Amino acid sequence: MNTRLRMRTATWIHAVLLMALFSTIRVPSRGQGFMNVADAQGVNVLTRGDDFGNGISFFDFDEDGWDDLSFTTRDDSLIFYRNNGGQLVRSRSFVFGAGETKHALWVDYDNDGDMDLTVTTWGGSYRLYANDGEFHFTDVSEQVGLAQFAQNTYGASWGDPDRDGDLDLYVCLYEFDGDTTVFARMNHFYRNNGDGTFTDVSIAAGLSDGVKMSFQAVWFDYNRDGWQDLYVLNDRWYSNSLYLNNTDGTFTDVAGPTAARLTGENPMTASVTDFDNDADLDIYMTNTGLFGQNAKLLVNLEDGTFAERAWDYGIDLASWSWGATWVDADNDRWQDLYVTTGIAGGPSDSNHFYRNFEGIAFQEATEQFVGDHVAKSYAVGRGDLDHDGYYDLAVQNKDPIPPFLWHNQGGTNNHITITLRGTASNRAAVGSWITVYAGGDRQTQYTFCGENYISQNSQHHIFGLGAATMVDSVRIEYVRGHADTYHSLPVNQRYTFTEGETYRVQVVADGTLEFCQPSSVTLDAGEHLGYLWNTGDTGRYLTVASSGSYWVLITGPGHIQVSTDSLEVVVHPAPIISATTLNPVCAGEETGMINLQDLTGTGGASVTWNTGATGATLELLSAGNYDYTYTDINGCSASGSIQLTEPPALFVQATTTPSSAANGTLEVLVFGGVPPYLITLDGGPIDPYVDGLDAGEYALVITDDQDCVYEEVISVALGTGVQESTGTALRVFPNPTDGRLTVDRLDALTVWISDQEGRVVLRESALRGTIDLSGLAQGAYGIHVEDRDGTRSQGKVILIDRP
Repeated sequence: MNTRLRMRTATWIHAVLLMALFSTIRVPSRGQGFMNVADAQGVNVLTRGDDFGNGISFFDFDEDGWDDLSFTTRDDSLIFYRNNGGQLVRSRSFVFGAGETKHALWVDYDNDGDMDLTVTTWGGSYRLYANDGEFHFTDVSEQVGLAQFAQNTYGASWGDPDRDGDLDLYVCLYEFDGDTTVFARMNHFYRNNGDGTFTDVSIAAGLSDGVKMSFQAVWFDYNRDGWQDLYVLNDRWYSNSLYLNNTDGTFTDVAGPTAARLTGENPMTASVTDFDNDADLDIYMTNTGLFGQNAKLLVNLEDGTFAERAWDYGIDLASWSWGATWVDADNDRWQDLYVTTGIAGGPSDSNHFYRNFEGIAFQEATEQFVGDHVAKSYAVGRGDLDHDGYYDLAVQNKDPIPPFLWHNQGGTNNHITITLRGTASNRAAVGSWITVYAGGDRQTQYTFCGENYISQNSQHHIFGLGAATMVDSVRIEYVRGHADTYHSLPVNQRYTFTEGETYRVQVVADGTLEFCQPSSVTLDAGEHLGYLWNTGDTGRYLTVASSGSYWVLITGPGHIQVSTDSLEVVVHPAPIISATTLNPVCAGEETGMINLQDLTGTGGASVTWNTGATGATLELLSAGNYDYTYTDINGCSASGSIQLTEPPALFVQATTTPSSAANGTLEVLVFGGVPPYLITLDGGPIDPYVDGLDAGEYALVITDDQDCVYEEVISVALGTGVQESTGTALRVFPNPTDGRLTVDRLDALTVWISDQEGRVVLRESALRGTIDLSGLAQGAYGIHVEDRDGTRSQGKVILIDRP
């Protein structure tokens, strides 16, 4: 038996086993099916295209959560229907389609938050229309750098193969022959420059694909290395191409070694999904059905290669077929398959629907589509018309048959709907893996922008859950490398996930966020790849010493950027203390006062003093140092010390000589206090030296400039007293002195200087006239002079006072 016969025999045995298996697998009830609601929804337009058909988009182009419809036409305005809460309403046309428009593809090419529109044309140029956010469109094709000459273009596809966060464009040209080096004949690949313009790198990247009849290309990561690869479908005698992303901006065609080439076929659709739930992507391709050219299913073998197994799985349709889309029609967790048919110039045929039996086999169930659906059908798209969690289908037909709008009648199985928002990645999150775990099963979907046959599916991804009542987890792997995981999600809900939102970032402070100057707090953003604080700082740590809101934009794995919550830091000013003081007027008095005031105006809560007193004002104070701690209502403190001073005590030396006949004398020497001094004797002012005093007692009062008073009763003796040298008196000057003192007394021999305790601290000869006191400390001293005859003078007080 030859190899081919052995394979066919093995496949036949496999088919018999599958038929037996069908009897053990739950078949959906006959109540579930699809109804054509095109008339009820007012979708009755005729699109007059050629025998290769026109495109369709079942995409929520205004991003209100409800899937809209878009149709291409010939030499007419494109047709748009807005979904108003489940009811389609024909919209004004946004663009005019000159020529045979093929593919209408919604894309946010500039990541500005609204959907722009790509339109390809047979026999014309492909166009890019920029949306101003209000659905006014401008043809920017030329200014952004796209080709401006007539070409036979079919499918377009957007992806991010260089993982730079913006989408690049691949356009298929359907050309029979020509110079493979001529740009107008090859497929075109434009790299997005990130500034709203594009650069053609078709040849430089290795993606021109020669001159071939290219229908459609699709970006997807066939080997799960994190980089998008490109599969290109080529008609007739041209083989398909599978371009491996080399991760350096170039690509290598590996269709041969991966068994994805399929030479000599007529593939029209590249419908990619994980139909067997093994976490890789498989490819379904329609065909003409002529000469054994049946539909193909490339099953991903997870080793970087594919195996063609359409016959094994029962979906090797032998009809002239065009579009196809994978759709879990009954939400049983397995992707079913809808295929359109229509032979050019021949009779119309019914489209086909295949139910997926747990990834093991398919069984045709076209009867689930109620009513006549014989037509020449081309593009097909999936979306959820009424938010019931079941996919509906829209089919573009050749006139005179209007489009089919197949409404899914639903069932009892559960679901979740997931929409992605890219941040570091492109805004539509094209090129992402979505994996859902529920009820012990795993499902995987991939996000495209341009797939199947000149069509576009909804960006809202429905995952059927069967009887599962809780989603265990959802993992999103974005094209730039970041992954988010969500846990324990309720079923039958719609979720919008934003890239990076599960990346936990938190700023931690090393202390309280409310404090007083001059303290500070250090904020720690944690270990990440990059930082940009709202202050402009770019480090992990930020030291804050002033009030304000502080947050940081974190760059994490996969280039995601996540802003932290704001931290409010409150820094109270430290009290600025102004002290008003009154010093004691006279030495020894308690007439001083201190009043403290906070110039910040915050208000004080408490003031404590080293004396034990409290309060901002102290009165009846003596001279001295007063230490305080001032604490305001915010708990901020200021400490200081205030010195109250007093003038020197009045020091008076009153010297009298006895009086025998009204000839007594009084000499008053005043130190301290605040000059000038008023000296009174018995109430009358006198000079510091008076004579002619009678013997007796006198009231001596000295008042300084501060009205400080010294009072003393002095006595002038009668005929007694200290005898001095004949006819002489002791005079010393200057007094006070800064260190040199002149002694003026006739016959003086020796000078004694004594301290206030009577100890002799200096003894000098009086013959010199001048005494050096520089060795003595400041203060008051007594001075005595001994004459040659041994007589001692009455003592005087001298004051040493240095500046």
